[in-house]
Amino acid sequence: MKKNDLLHFNGLFQISYKILDLVLDGITTFVIATTSISVTIILSAVIFAIALFTYAKVQINILAKDVLKSEEYFTGSYLKDLQIGWITLKNESNIIKLMLPLCVVNFFFGIFDIGLPYFAQSYIHDSAIGYGGLLMASSLGSILGAFVIQHFKLGKKNMAAFISFCFLGAGVFRLLVPLTVNASVVFALVNSAISSLWITMMNINFEALVQTSFSSAVLGRIDTINDSLLSLMIPLGTFVGSWIIEKFGSISTQYVYGMALLISSIYYFNVTRYRKNSK
Repeated sequence: MKKNDLLHFNGLFQISYKILDLVLDGITTFVIATTSISVTIILSAVIFAIALFTYAKVQINILAKDVLKSEEYFTGSYLKDLQIGWITLKNESNIIKLMLPLCVVNFFFGIFDIGLPYFAQSYIHDSAIGYGGLLMASSLGSILGAFVIQHFKLGKKNMAAFISFCFLGAGVFRLLVPLTVNASVVFALVNSAISSLWITMMNINFEALVQTSFSSAVLGRIDTINDSLLSLMIPLGTFVGSWIIEKFGSISTQYVYGMALLISSIYYFNVTRYRKNSK
């Protein structure tokens, strides 16, 4: 696959994933609403067993194994391979400068995420419809964002700069959600969808940037490190978010996350501008 096509194929994958996720969430909601908890747990166990059986049957092509063994990054030990991945990642300072602030953003996403159901119940609708409406709007925005980004043709340099524009758009429209919700719930939902659109485009763009920066042999380990660091920050954010909700109310989590996105946009803009000026 050509590197110029990464945005296109990553976008297609995200469209498929988001649509499937949306459909399955609807099916899951129906199952939970019409059956008991015990039936839901049993059904989940069966599905996981089927998935485990399916993955156990997956076989790596012999040619792929030979290619991996010929790569300098392959040692045959997972821990050693992961260590090589971390060293490789540290040597790519430009990616580190782009990746680590995303961990901070994910911390604030954790604050935003735990406050979302309380915000929906207080300002959108005092039933599950409010939270469901926000999730639906975000899902539709993500699908649209994945559709839009695949039509972009960005070089590696432009990919880094595009991150700042994505954070700017996501931050502005995220702040518009609490600012407009009292005037119009529909407008707030639209703003939430557009914010998710920008976030999805940023995620796909960043994933493509990482894919163009490293060898395919070490890419899996880079993604493992990246995803682990990003995921680690979310539970920390939810812990702090519960305190923020108690002290300042659920709407404050929307403002906190929106401001974090805007500040991130300024950071990424300065990083990309510094890189241009230093060349």
